[in-house]
Amino acid sequence: YGGNSSNVMAFATNNVERLRIGATGGLSLGNGYVSTDPGSGNMIISGNVGIGMATPAATLDIAGSVIGAGWQNYVQFTTAGANSWTVPSGVYKIFVQMVGGGGGGAGCTTAGNPACTEGGAGGAGGFDTFIMSVTPGQVLSFTVGSKGLGGSGAAGSSGTNTIFSSEIANGGTGGSLYGIGGAGGGVSGSGISVVGGQGSGGMCNYGGYTMGGQGGARVFGGAGMSNWGGANTGGGAAAANTGAGGAGGPNIYGGCFAGGNGADGRVIIWW
Repeated sequence: YGGNSSNVMAFATNNVERLRIGATGGLSLGNGYVSTDPGSGNMIISGNVGIGMATPAATLDIAGSVIGAGWQNYVQFTTAGANSWTVPSGVYKIFVQMVGGGGGGAGCTTAGNPACTEGGAGGAGGFDTFIMSVTPGQVLSFTVGSKGLGGSGAAGSSGTNTIFSSEIANGGTGGSLYGIGGAGGGVSGSGISVVGGQGSGGMCNYGGYTMGGQGGARVFGGAGMSNWGGANTGGGAAAANTGAGGAGGPNIYGGCFAGGNGADGRVIIWW
């Protein structure tokens, strides 16, 4: 080995250079890269690299566990509908969390003189997490589920699905009349998932009135609560972008009120 006029240090075997430390401190190893300067403090290797093994079968082949710094950065998408995100430089895997839109609560109704007039609450959207391989510069398109609306003398509408690649977090079902809560949204795909919480059915003849059901919730919480008293007597809306369900509308001494809206879904991307 030895230095030369270019201020590099070269290492050779059988009179063939195999490794070189460049003038700025970069290291190049292997016949294919030895003449390339990788730049200050960088290293380039020709061929496969094995850690904990003698015969690597891939560019980097590791036997055993790897401890890293984890997911350091994230971005949230809370606008319902179509969204997109461009993968940053140097990123090859992402971790995604997502929830479908929450169902709206049903309104109170006295039509048909039912025994119980309160509205059932909306169910929460399904929750899904997964890891996905990506490439820098890749544009990822996905959909954030929208909230279901509370009903006025009618059932609440269901939330819509959050969709990312092949993963789907279904929206929660809207609450039904007569205190029947909506089902929580399920999930389809290969990720780790949680079914959204069921909307509750409310309370019939509770001290002279009927109280609408409490909205379903799951990971992000935020379920709508049925309110009464003063001007705030309708079913409570779910907290924003939690995918929770809206509360059912109560009957306050003969006064029927509308159900609350569910919450839009959310997508969080970590890298």
